[in-house]
Amino acid sequence: MMKRLFVLVLLLSFLGFNSYAQLSITSSGTNYLIDFDNTLTGVNDGQYSGSGFQPTPTSGQLDSDAWAATGLSDGPLGFGNTETSGDFARGQYAGGVSTGGFWAFTVATGNNAFGIQPAGSDWTPGTVTLRIENNTGGIISSLSLSYRIYYYNDQARANSFNFSHSSDDVSYTSETSLNFTSPEAASGSSWQYVDRNITIAGLNIGNGSYYYLKWSGNDVSGSLNRDEFGLDDITISAENGSSTVANPSNFTATAVSTTQIDLSWLLNGNGDDVMLAYSTTSSFGTPVDGTSYIIGSSLSGGGEILSNGNATSFNHTGLTPGTHYYYKAWSVDGSTIYSSGVTDDATTLTVVNTDLIISEVADPRNPGVGVPDNEKFVEIYNAGTSGVDFSTSTWYLSRQVNAGSWENVQLTGVVNSGETYVIAYNSTAFNNAYGFNADQADNNISGNGNDVYALYYGGDQSSGVLIDIYGEIDVNGYHTLWDYTDRKAVRKKSITSPNTSWTASEWVIIPADIDPPNINELTPKWHYKTLTWTGNKSSDWADPSNWDDGSGNSTYAPDAGCNITVSASGNAIVYRRASCNKMTIESGASVTINSQPTPSSDTTACFLVTGDQVTNNTGTTGLIVKSDANGDGAFILGANTTTATIERYLSDDMSHFISAPITDATADNLFQDHNPEVYLYEYHEDDSTYYYLVPTITPMPSGKGFATWVDDATGNYITANFDGTLMSSDLTLSLDYSGIPWGWNLVGNPYPCPLNWRTGSWEFNNVEQTVWIWNPSANTSGDPDGRWVWKTKAGAGSVPTFSTIPTSQAFFIRSTGTGASLTIPADARTVHKDQLYYKGRDEGISDYPADYVIVKVSNEQDEDEVWISFNEYGTEGFDNGWDATKMFNSYNTVSLYVPKETRDQCLEHLPPLEPEEERIVAVNFETTIDGEHTLALDMTHLPDVVEITLEDLKYNQMQSMRYDSVYTF
Repeated sequence: MMKRLFVLVLLLSFLGFNSYAQLSITSSGTNYLIDFDNTLTGVNDGQYSGSGFQPTPTSGQLDSDAWAATGLSDGPLGFGNTETSGDFARGQYAGGVSTGGFWAFTVATGNNAFGIQPAGSDWTPGTVTLRIENNTGGIISSLSLSYRIYYYNDQARANSFNFSHSSDDVSYTSETSLNFTSPEAASGSSWQYVDRNITIAGLNIGNGSYYYLKWSGNDVSGSLNRDEFGLDDITISAENGSSTVANPSNFTATAVSTTQIDLSWLLNGNGDDVMLAYSTTSSFGTPVDGTSYIIGSSLSGGGEILSNGNATSFNHTGLTPGTHYYYKAWSVDGSTIYSSGVTDDATTLTVVNTDLIISEVADPRNPGVGVPDNEKFVEIYNAGTSGVDFSTSTWYLSRQVNAGSWENVQLTGVVNSGETYVIAYNSTAFNNAYGFNADQADNNISGNGNDVYALYYGGDQSSGVLIDIYGEIDVNGYHTLWDYTDRKAVRKKSITSPNTSWTASEWVIIPADIDPPNINELTPKWHYKTLTWTGNKSSDWADPSNWDDGSGNSTYAPDAGCNITVSASGNAIVYRRASCNKMTIESGASVTINSQPTPSSDTTACFLVTGDQVTNNTGTTGLIVKSDANGDGAFILGANTTTATIERYLSDDMSHFISAPITDATADNLFQDHNPEVYLYEYHEDDSTYYYLVPTITPMPSGKGFATWVDDATGNYITANFDGTLMSSDLTLSLDYSGIPWGWNLVGNPYPCPLNWRTGSWEFNNVEQTVWIWNPSANTSGDPDGRWVWKTKAGAGSVPTFSTIPTSQAFFIRSTGTGASLTIPADARTVHKDQLYYKGRDEGISDYPADYVIVKVSNEQDEDEVWISFNEYGTEGFDNGWDATKMFNSYNTVSLYVPKETRDQCLEHLPPLEPEEERIVAVNFETTIDGEHTLALDMTHLPDVVEITLEDLKYNQMQSMRYDSVYTF
């Protein structure tokens, strides 16, 4: 085997970064002197020589992070810009009329000043601004400033040299007492000077904030050439002082009942106490500084004191129903100085039915190219015993957009007990899609799958009472359990009360399209039903004519808002997508979930999701999940256990890694009576060896992985039948660990449906948070052919990338210590249209939250890759869930990895690159064949300022990969 070592040198160039280095005031009462002869960090480098400005100055230059200027013919100088020629770098001069611009004027032996030569198009008018930053840790309340103005009065012209200051570099305060104008009458060819000083009081410069000192000039009188100016010996000192007391933040009043309003707030940055008052009018008096107020006392001007102290909440009880109350809160410091105060208000509830729940949220996919998804809607169900009239009680459906701003829709009309109310995004699109008008339409109902919907009573999200919610406030729903992108979410029939905290177990979320026939799976204006299968028309589960709702044919086929009974009237077949809450299969009846959708162009698998338990009175033949070469059906059991038959298609002449989707499987479930032969292997962690298993009574425990091989002598594939008991709960597996370099455990998906590796409540105890799956089609070399593909919990993964672990799929997990365990959560179960079960689903890596480069090597037979990524979660050590161990395969002809002391890695995750930092990453290459190999870098997800150089240590060659990303050897 040939081995080769490459080194990647990554350098983050100092381009486009706002890393300012202006004058930093770090202590109060300290004089900071800018004499232009000695270095002052952030201001100048060495004696100023008139050689320009840079954010990282060289000797003789000024730091442009501290200096800005206007009025030169060559343009302005902005903070952080580079100007090292022309007007900005005239050089060094002893004095006298010269070319307009900035100079280093030698005003005395060894003494240079910042020089300005006004001219017709230079600094007439013009400005020079010095930026300082408060890093004292406190508030700067005053600045003492002195400076010397040199002037070379050899011309018959008067020019001004004035001063102003600002906190924002926009609005400036002029200090006329510091104004200076050179005499119009020439008085000789020598430098003269005047001194200026001032104390600027009444400031409030926060820690980390900037302040700006500006000198400006212009023509005043006279003609012809202008006198020269030199600015020198700038001395600055700061004094800390107290600032205005800051208000408490996040002050909120929320009515929680007919007699109670809850108040909450956050203390200000100093942790000052808070005084709280209320009123039934909006008028409040102003507390007097130095005066303490007791609870129950009144402020002159309005307001009764409710609380005073360091608490951050208060529950105001004993109130009158349906009454509006006003509240005000002030911070009060240790000197009994009060802040300006913040206010909020709320109305106590009236005695009305608040049993409205959000029963369906739909963001269906429109498969038409370029066609907008306008068929969105939200359904509300009245689970109470009385109707709700929105004209006499105020209700809002509010949407939080991408965890940010809110949009509010006030509801109108009436929703009677036991009925539904639908708010559509677009009335025309809704009617065209579903055949009737929504109760209300508003373009704020535009949730794109990651937006929160919340139902408020008595006001909108800012003033009302939260009654029910879909999603989590201030959380972007993408890749969460409540993500409804291209899906519909339906409240289970068993849920009849609102909930102010989103709870996954109350909902069933499945894919949704509006194209026929999938449009029939969306069920607006229809909830809380009980259906019975009749099979009057066909065996198609999705045909409403096959279901009876108690008064005849149903409007829709079941969803999670329904309890159903499948009678003995034939076999109900799921050809596409299906869901329900509770399901009872009568004796002799059956439900079959097909292996591929009809039509086959459907983008999801065939599946059935139940929100609650299944009672199967027929036994294992009463619930069948099919599998064939084109795909797998999927079934998610909502609660408890039931019996079923789960098929697993296995092609011949190929390795498969398999696990049992039932709790009581044995090797006999794979046995085909020797036609063809099926071989089953058990993997041992302590020696990384596969052992052949013979007895058909060998148990296949839930969650344990096995390798299997179907003999190709007969050219037959097999369909294994796993008939037994299904589980709906989490599964915790104890893992083996025999020390480094062992720890590889072959585990498996224990459910008859795929698992989402990225979502759900996975638990890891001494376990690396990466999954490895064997993909027989990942390359074209070897026999058998394939490669280990991997995915980290953070989202990085090899090609093809995957986030789902298919039904009956075994996969490797690596333990890192004794007592290791892995919990496979039931809430990670999902449904989608698989490729062949061992491949997983290619979901891309667009959401991987890191900068990264992929290093790929290939020859005519094979390929491999290694990742290097960077973000704030990276360290020089092993970052679980980000770094990933390399899993080698003896069949592959090439391997690429990052060598580490205790492991080789396929992903090296590191801290962010700092400006001008150079980082070296070693990458090892191994091959079993001779010939040409190609190493290429995919830098698509790396900032352009990062330069990468490849060093081939065998031939001592170096190549810039930014300019040529392919290296052949």
